[in-house]
Amino acid sequence: MKISGFKAVFPNEKLIPSVRTFTENVKKDYQSLRKNGLFYNTTQEGIFVYKISYAGQEHLGLVCCTNVKSLEDGSIQRHEHTLAEKEQIMIQLMLQRNAMVKPVLLTYPKQKEIHAFLRGVCKKRNPIATLSYSESENHSFWSLIKTETTKLINLFETKVPETMIADGHHRCSTNLLMYKSSGEKKKYQKLFTALFSNDELNVLDFNRVINLKAMMNPLNFMARISKYCDIKPIKKGTKPKKKHVVTMYLNKDWYELKWKDKYVKKNRNTDPALFNDLILNRILGIEDVRTDTRIKYLSGEVPLEKLVSTTDGYEEGVGFCIFPLDINYINGVVAKGETLPPKSSYFVPRLRNGIINMDFELEYAK
Repeated sequence: MKISGFKAVFPNEKLIPSVRTFTENVKKDYQSLRKNGLFYNTTQEGIFVYKISYAGQEHLGLVCCTNVKSLEDGSIQRHEHTLAEKEQIMIQLMLQRNAMVKPVLLTYPKQKEIHAFLRGVCKKRNPIATLSYSESENHSFWSLIKTETTKLINLFETKVPETMIADGHHRCSTNLLMYKSSGEKKKYQKLFTALFSNDELNVLDFNRVINLKAMMNPLNFMARISKYCDIKPIKKGTKPKKKHVVTMYLNKDWYELKWKDKYVKKNRNTDPALFNDLILNRILGIEDVRTDTRIKYLSGEVPLEKLVSTTDGYEEGVGFCIFPLDINYINGVVAKGETLPPKSSYFVPRLRNGIINMDFELEYAK
């Protein structure tokens, strides 16, 4: 895996009273915030060690650039399809910002030598920047000297032949599309990336809320589900505790759904794939989950109460909680050259908008 440096742009934390609010605004207001002095940039290209302290755990990785062609030659592997509507939004945002305000998150099998190297840098000196997103989440960065940069580049080239996209499939597809179609190959040849080994990440669930209005009434929907699932009422809302079990919120009541064995055996053995085939396609007639606006996706970080309120916001809504995939299973899917449905997995810790940025104008200034 070939990695390279870039000229990083950091927020000026002295001028930001609320990092959380700042990250919410920077997605659309990057250029105006930059012009008003809320960012500063490094003068030299570099690779940065990156530590995220999140919910009592520390996650160690790095931020750098890779070549966008790695998305085609197999060096960067995908495990999910993308949503066409979101790709269009990403293109508009990229053109508006003229920058990447969040790196793509890539993951790779743990390498002891790389981990020891990153840990050693953190112990040698203080970070050049630390931003507190919340009381339980901090983001810190260390710059590398020339000899350290050379060593890290060599380690990745010799130890990490392939990586997998953990978060950022849409940013990857958008970057590649702009590289191929915009007429500015040089501008989009770099892919802004953060690299964390598998053991530094956790996989959470990705849940769904569906607007049933104009498709079928809730009673008919429940009856049709019984063909594919064993249904059991439960007293209170909860997430499933094992695979092939889904929990459902409908008409202010909760249910546990267990896929019937014959359908588990006939379909791909993941709950997102079963859900898409049996419920979305066969029952509701939704053929393309990439474009259908009747489906809302809620990550495993979102409280259960949010799923309930979102569902109740529809006249006829239904919410589903789906058991998270194991990262080893995801790696197996990638190894076979296969892909998972969109929103099958949600990796934490999360990278936040605007914490570290790559500005196209700065990066390719003459």
